[in-house]
Amino acid sequence: MDDRKLTVYNGRGAFKKSPPQILLQGNWLEQAGFSTGDKITVKCQQGQLIITKNEPSAEHEK
Repeated sequence: MDDRKLTVYNGRGAFKKSPPQILLQGNWLEQAGFSTGDKITVKCQQGQLIITKNEPSAEHEK
């Protein structure tokens, strides 16, 4: 599966400074094993986000 190059945009909201926003959409998500309604975990590290699909048992813990 190929890497995706995206842009971080200004988010919307009633904030003095707009929060950053990343939009992920496309058939490539399904090809990567994600489906509509899946629960995910986003691990945040400096300059890096790791998105993991939750197992069904993990969904009940959150």
